[in-house]
Amino acid sequence: MLDKNGVEIRTGSIVRTSGAYFKTDNALWLVTNSPGDPSWSGSDHALVKISKAGKISVSKYRVGFWPILTCTNSMSLRHDANGWNAAHAEIEVVAEGVRDWSGVRAYFQEKADGLRPLLQRHVWDWGEDSETVQKERVLLAHYEAVVASLPA
Repeated sequence: MLDKNGVEIRTGSIVRTSGAYFKTDNALWLVTNSPGDPSWSGSDHALVKISKAGKISVSKYRVGFWPILTCTNSMSLRHDANGWNAAHAEIEVVAEGVRDWSGVRAYFQEKADGLRPLLQRHVWDWGEDSETVQKERVLLAHYEAVVASLPA
């Protein structure tokens, strides 16, 4: 998927959303999963809020999706928000979105490091040629590639 400037949105990108119906959806986000990722079966991008300093949010409402997912208990409000977002909401990859990338690097490195013991256990249990082991190797390589692609 491309942003408003034609730049591809990928896992590890920092994006800024604007023009959304709800003010809290207009923010700076880290893309944690994208369509085509080995660990993701969705057709949308999974996002988590991030500060300009590079700190990943731990607040209750830190998770989001692109296209924007509207979750309310009012059908009319949800209809209004979805219509507004489809017409006005924009997303833009911002290269210089954060000052310190160490938190982002640590986020994806932690995912890769957490997968290594599980991968070793599955190699012992089912062998090198197991379908599960092969999938986990692809996932580990994906996370390592994301970490390698991030700025220092």
